[in-house]
Amino acid sequence: MENKVRLPVLNNNPNNNPAARPGINRREMVQRLLGGAGAGVVAPGIVAAHPMHKHLMSETTLAQADAKAAAAEWSPEFLDPHQNETLIVLAERIVPGSTKAQVNRFIDLLLTVDTQENQKKFLAS
Repeated sequence: MENKVRLPVLNNNPNNNPAARPGINRREMVQRLLGGAGAGVVAPGIVAAHPMHKHLMSETTLAQADAKAAAAEWSPEFLDPHQNETLIVLAERIVPGSTKAQVNRFIDLLLTVDTQENQKKFLAS
């Protein structure tokens, strides 16, 4: 008969009965720790692969984007005028003050540099 050693996780057992105590064995503990550490190592690489990071690293691109967003005669580059107005109304309903913050301009600018797949998903939503 095999006797497995269980490491207690939480002791919610009022009778202090070892058989009913929740726990994990050493193998499960090591698997969970390594899985969490692996996710912590891989996640930054996935995030860094997003095309937005390439644009954020270029100071000239950022300066051009700031100038475009601040222009009085701004017009959307990706969205059509109807989609832009719809975005303004929805954003204001969801987050009051977003019109004053010109969120529609920011979203339009992000969509111009995003992947075609994400652009299609945004338009479909």
